[in-house]
Amino acid sequence: MPQNIKTKLNPKQLLFLQTYLKIGNATKALQLAGYKTKHPDKVASNLLTKSYMKAEIEKSREKSIAKTQVDFAWKLTKLKEIALTATKHADRISAIEVMNKMQGDNAPEKHHNTNINVDVTLADARAISEQYFNEYQAKLSKD
Repeated sequence: MPQNIKTKLNPKQLLFLQTYLKIGNATKALQLAGYKTKHPDKVASNLLTKSYMKAEIEKSREKSIAKTQVDFAWKLTKLKEIALTATKHADRISAIEVMNKMQGDNAPEKHHNTNINVDVTLADARAISEQYFNEYQAKLSKD
């Protein structure tokens, strides 16, 4: 690891980075590096967004690709082979799913935010509720 990276990191951060590069699991790497937090996933994610962390991770990945000759194209080729030749249907589907994720073809996950902040007083809320109730009753009586 280059000396300039080491100077930007405190000992825990350095241990986190080294552990993350070995195991690939940021939350587990954070815990193994000695961080004590109620939200290790958030702390780990925050550390991974640091520009010097990203740069070091990218360098490590490039070295790994050069060393193993396993790059994006190779992975896609192997997944395609599995998708076409696997005996189990589930294995073929899994390979296709991974290929879709790698190529960005998967549908984004839907997240619903049910936390709605509304600046309305209780009296206003009652009035609105009564208005809608009365409108609903009037509609029912017409039908």
